[in-house]
Amino acid sequence: MPDNSKFGCLTFQCNICGAACEYPMLDLGRETPSCRNCGSTVRMRSIVHLLSMELFGQSLVLPDFPTRLDIRGMGLSDWNRYADPLAQRLSYTNTFYHQEPRLDITRIDPALEGSLDFLISTDVFEHIVPPISVAFANVRRLLKPDGVFIFSVPYTLDADTWSIFPNCVNTRSSNRTASEY
Repeated sequence: MPDNSKFGCLTFQCNICGAACEYPMLDLGRETPSCRNCGSTVRMRSIVHLLSMELFGQSLVLPDFPTRLDIRGMGLSDWNRYADPLAQRLSYTNTFYHQEPRLDITRIDPALEGSLDFLISTDVFEHIVPPISVAFANVRRLLKPDGVFIFSVPYTLDADTWSIFPNCVNTRSSNRTASEY
């Protein structure tokens, strides 16, 4: 077992729940819950940080987001611990592929085109059946000209990847190049 005392702890304020946090540096990971209050991960907090910077020009804690119902956004199956507060502060809807409110990013409603100030997609695009370019084109169609797309997909330094939803699109060792998607 590595000696964490040598590397110290990261002290931070969680930008999702506002809690003061301390977490061992060696244990910190993309998907490891590191806020002991809300269970947020580095990835989830980075999504909120990026959104805050793009919308407000500063990194705000989610409880300090201004109420701005003129800012319209959507999430693709976002984590409820940041989706619910976003819906209280902004005109934000968290959508799903498999339940209401539904949004299939490969087949969007033309009435939604050009209506969003932001769209959040975390760990969704790896499940889209190729050609994935259709989904990216639809993201662009949904956004206003100055709209923001906040996007993440899983990554690993290993040759193989894994999926928590392996029955959607198998991402294991596809050996495809980016252009084949």
